[in-house]
Amino acid sequence: MNPNEKQIPVDYNKPVAYDANGKPLYAHPPIASTHVDKPNNNVVHDSEPGAQIVTDSAKPKPKKSGNDYGLNLSAGEHVILSVKRHPIGLLTPIFLGFLLFILSLTLLVNINAVVESIQVTGVEVDSISIALPIVLFMALIVFGTYVAYHVFTSNKLFITNESVIQIIQNSIFSKREQIVSLSDVENVSYTQNGIVQQMLGFGSIKLSGEGVGQVYNFTFVADPKKVMSVLNDAVEVAKKTKKDN
Repeated sequence: MNPNEKQIPVDYNKPVAYDANGKPLYAHPPIASTHVDKPNNNVVHDSEPGAQIVTDSAKPKPKKSGNDYGLNLSAGEHVILSVKRHPIGLLTPIFLGFLLFILSLTLLVNINAVVESIQVTGVEVDSISIALPIVLFMALIVFGTYVAYHVFTSNKLFITNESVIQIIQNSIFSKREQIVSLSDVENVSYTQNGIVQQMLGFGSIKLSGEGVGQVYNFTFVADPKKVMSVLNDAVEVAKKTKKDN
């Protein structure tokens, strides 16, 4: 190029040629796109090679505290498993209560026939003297069924990272709590007696501790094999932690 020749400035905004498809070609490199993808808050990227992508579903769930179950736990203690009782244990009291209630209701609906049948024997009675005891009996049935339901559902078993807690409700006015440290547990077993328990998936959990023999005998446990497995794992971790300390 002649140094005395005047240089004409290049307009980079105008194409200098066109390709075979008719698209313009510019003298400067293509302008980078200013579009920025929004970050996905549900994914965490690691810059290290072979890093894993962690989504919300893979994040550990928050630990259940004692307040979630009405328990007074120590600092750092949390509930691992709340053992559920199988509803089959409520079948007998509810069925019996329902049957007695229906029979009483049938008797109350046919109170006139009952009064007439009694008067045939020569005893003078009125409808109120017969209906009132029936109504009171029906109320007693409802109350008794509720008590049976309350007592059954109030018996609870909790496994924490430090202990096993059993809430024992013997009656509506009798309640107590038993606690045993996981590091003191010697043996955990479960039993399923009969084809009914095996088919419906419930049974009993038995637990024994050092020097005290059998501590817990929790009945109507849903999936007792799983509960025993979780309890054994918790006991193993607790014993190892105690040994290391």
